Amino acid sequence: MNIKVDEELKKLLANSSKIENSLKQASIGLNKELTARTYAIVKKKTPVGVYNPIQVNGKVYNGGRVGGTLRSSWQMSTSQTSKSITSKIYNNTEYAEYVEYGHRQQIGRFVPQIGARLKQPFVKGSYMLTKSLIEIKPQVDTIVQKYLDRIKI
Repeated sequence: MNIKVDEELKKLLANSSKIENSLKQASIGLNKELTARTYAIVKKKTPVGVYNPIQVNGKVYNGGRVGGTLRSSWQMSTSQTSKSITSKIYNNTEYAEYVEYGHRQQIGRFVPQIGARLKQPFVKGSYMLTKSLIEIKPQVDTIVQKYLDRIKI
């Protein structure tokens, strides 16, 4: 009887390590998929500046810029420890926070890049990352279930 119990315990230990590995692989894949989907959504929602040349007092202003810097600056990273997986989606552009959450501005100040004076005291934010997280939230349950179905027990 003792031999039979030992064999059963060995089988149980072998199965538990397989289940643990399956869970670990599923959580890594799940994390990467959710991060990638959110990243794709946030890039699409990021506004791109349109800089049309404006002539003011004989001078042409457009700053020589082409839009898209904010959109192309999105990055994602994943770090993994023995107990957790962490993913980040971030934008290091100096003005990303102002576009996301909005900002105050000084009425009447002339801005050469747009060739006009500022008229509004506050510019509303785009909330591109916030809206992306809200948009991905209903999909999470379906994606998690897909990864749970893959786990072999």
